[in-house]
Amino acid sequence: MPDTSHQSQMTLQAQPQPPTEPSSYAMTVREARALFNTRIDDGVCCPVCQRHAKIYRRKILSQMAWALMTVYREAQCEWVHLPSIQPSVMGNGGSFAKLRYWQLIESGPDRHAGIWRITELGEAFIQRQVVVPKYVQTYDGQNLGYSGSDTVSIDDALGTRFVYDELMRGI
Repeated sequence: MPDTSHQSQMTLQAQPQPPTEPSSYAMTVREARALFNTRIDDGVCCPVCQRHAKIYRRKILSQMAWALMTVYREAQCEWVHLPSIQPSVMGNGGSFAKLRYWQLIESGPDRHAGIWRITELGEAFIQRQVVVPKYVQTYDGQNLGYSGSDTVSIDDALGTRFVYDELMRGI
């Protein structure tokens, strides 16, 4: 008969470790909600559905401001299929789409992929007429509100990486 004691030890070692969080089966919905809400700012695994959840604090990055101005140069505030006019705008990890959190852009009426336009607020931001909140808090693709009282202009958002006058030349 073959020796299986070594095999049994290896099987026991490969077993998953018990969770460090209280089991969702052992808590009430109220307790699960409280645990979830106390940890969501830093990121938490939902004790009910096991989905990762986090509130993100975002700001307008220089490449986002560049993309906004690039689209404005091409289409002003008209509906446009972004990959058709400027593929590099879409190639920045989806950060262009995050400008919707500040209401600087909006997606197409049927929410088709890649169809966007710059809003009136976005145009005013580009033309240096308004500033917008520096930070926005988002959760699950939704704007939860603005964080703090700091604001940012198009020039602030462009930083030292891009020159406003060069981007606006010819408009």
